[in-house]
Amino acid sequence: MDRELGNEAVTYVLSSGAEGSVHIDHALEYNRDPRYLAELLAHKLTVEAGKRIEQSGLSRRELARRLHTSVPSSYRLLDPANTRKSLSQLVGLLHVLDCAVDVVVKPEEPPDRRVLGTSTEIRACRPSASFGPQMGDST
Repeated sequence: MDRELGNEAVTYVLSSGAEGSVHIDHALEYNRDPRYLAELLAHKLTVEAGKRIEQSGLSRRELARRLHTSVPSSYRLLDPANTRKSLSQLVGLLHVLDCAVDVVVKPEEPPDRRVLGTSTEIRACRPSASFGPQMGDST
């Protein structure tokens, strides 16, 4: 671990003398660590919810009322650094904001073809009045 990088990365030196660093998050994502990927998904949903709240103009008090929770609890739910929230809470939050959440499950890329930052895909929220398939959906 490299102290200059906050003990969150490993620095290496190749036999050619070239030097580089790999952040622990990149290693966890590349190796598809399940806990890390779940936290990454929760983070992406939290960031999207924050954007939608800003667009909606809802006050924190009104948001908390709609979520049947306290204002401090709603702040914790919207904190991207908070990893103790459930996906159920985040989907509920987005539902209150009139958004549906589509999670795409697809075959995994072999290790030699992986590109960092693409392991979890969330389609943009789309206004929806209900959960489940809509009329005309083929799924």
